[in-house]
Amino acid sequence: MEIVLENFTKRFGDLTVIENMNLKIKEGEMLALLGPSGCGKSTTLFAICGIHRVDEGRVLFGGQDVTRVPAQQRNIGVVFQSYALYPHMTVAQNIAFPLTVRHEDKQTIKKKVGEMAELVHIEELLGRRPEQLSGGQQQRVALARALIRKPGALLLDGPLAELDFQAGEIVCNLLGDLPQTTVVIASPTPLPGVLGEVAYSLCIRGIRSR
Repeated sequence: MEIVLENFTKRFGDLTVIENMNLKIKEGEMLALLGPSGCGKSTTLFAICGIHRVDEGRVLFGGQDVTRVPAQQRNIGVVFQSYALYPHMTVAQNIAFPLTVRHEDKQTIKKKVGEMAELVHIEELLGRRPEQLSGGQQQRVALARALIRKPGALLLDGPLAELDFQAGEIVCNLLGDLPQTTVVIASPTPLPGVLGEVAYSLCIRGIRSR
């Protein structure tokens, strides 16, 4: 899904965090939003997915204006830096949650959970709870939960912030292998390996390709 921000402006009270930002993310493209803390990376992600209201400008998905469309209707997968897993649920239940609230058929949910677990290589962890997982394993559970709903785009806020190098490399490789998925990643620094084929710096407001 193509994502376009047109003259996007976001304010918090008297503070303007983003002003007149224009950005086009092609369908299937992987883009990294780069910049230090406080420069507006997460704000941009949250405007795309609908968590933050846009003060000025427009957000378009595939040419359609979704600026005022509620977050739950935008079909966007989001992986937060904290992972936001439900501690009282098993890995399988966490992954299944987006489908459970839709009241999908139990056998269909079980099948899709298995497919997602295989995709991110956590099949053996389905019966565990988040407290029994490493940071890298929790990240992959959060990724599977975001992908199970077949989102039009996947947004990741600081995906490697809490991971060591080895765990981060695994997550990078998984993201690089996602088929035909538009991926937007917020990160303070360039990411290793295949991530961020295109980067947008919020410091200089410009696109650069690797």
